[in-house]
Amino acid sequence: MELQARKYVVKSMTEAMCLIKRDLGNDAVILHKKRMIDGFSSTPNYFEVTATAAQAAVPSLSAQAAMNRERVRTLERELKSIKNSISELVNIYQRRRTDIDLSGFTEGEIKLMDLGFDESIARKIAQRFREMSEEISMEKKLAMIMKENVRERGRNSDDARVFVFLGPTGVGKTTTLAKISSALKLERPGNSKCEIVYICLDSFRLGAGEQLKNYAQILDSKTYNIYDSEQLIKTIEMHPDAYIFIDTCGRSQLDESGINETFRVLRDMDIKAYKYLVMSAVTKYEDMLEICNSYGKFMCDEVIITKVDETTNYGNVFSLLYHLGVAVNYFTNGQEVPKHLVEIGENTDVVEMLFRLGGINA
Repeated sequence: MELQARKYVVKSMTEAMCLIKRDLGNDAVILHKKRMIDGFSSTPNYFEVTATAAQAAVPSLSAQAAMNRERVRTLERELKSIKNSISELVNIYQRRRTDIDLSGFTEGEIKLMDLGFDESIARKIAQRFREMSEEISMEKKLAMIMKENVRERGRNSDDARVFVFLGPTGVGKTTTLAKISSALKLERPGNSKCEIVYICLDSFRLGAGEQLKNYAQILDSKTYNIYDSEQLIKTIEMHPDAYIFIDTCGRSQLDESGINETFRVLRDMDIKAYKYLVMSAVTKYEDMLEICNSYGKFMCDEVIITKVDETTNYGNVFSLLYHLGVAVNYFTNGQEVPKHLVEIGENTDVVEMLFRLGGINA
């Protein structure tokens, strides 16, 4: 496969996108972009953008079939290797579990750590256990303590019309956005005729909005790919009565530069927006803390926990709720839109929900 790369010097990202699409097509990928300063200005006033498009001859059907068969065989070998590795890790864990010196831990701490709680959090909660009546079960004590520490939902999202979804790559922001927007239009009384607008804020993948376009077709909605704050403001002003859902580029909590770039675009948007931080239930507690810290500058209103169907151990989520007291608005538990979405509200308690999912009887 031959890669075609070109460098563009432009005054705006909008101009860059037009040139890249013209020269390299809609599937082009931006490899690098940099704000530049000419000799007559003290602030950045143009961009240097490098983009590429992959070009390859289309193989014959027989060659394609042979390639597919080889890919399947390769995947089968890799899956077998993964299964063997997992089995070996489980055996190692089971052998070591009986050898761990737990003499320094109380029974409550051990039970909490078995549930996946962070060790430091487990010690704090276990200390609270000892201050409570022995007649109360550990599970009920845990429920009582968690409910004391979980922050109630923030300002009412029902009053908002612009929603921003932030978070790392791969946590399911786009699918979650689609679930919430679909539920808003299809399930809330009186909203069946409301206007839904999708905005994709991803300046590195020209085809990043394709998934949103598929959802937009179902809801008879419009989709925009936006690359700077000026475009963003104009697009929102074009739809004064619409519910607007903004999908941002997934940024690792370690990608400070990328997070700052998204922050600059949203900071210049002088429009009140309801911001969600989206995290996966299968993310380690330490990484969850790092994500909250890295995205703290956005002052997110609430958290969405995705992929709760992919684990039965929610100690990491409990630890996060206990330590930071974040407000959770939604859980997602599958891929179906809008079916696999649970909203936390008057009739749904976040702690009771996690207990039920984790099989904890309080």
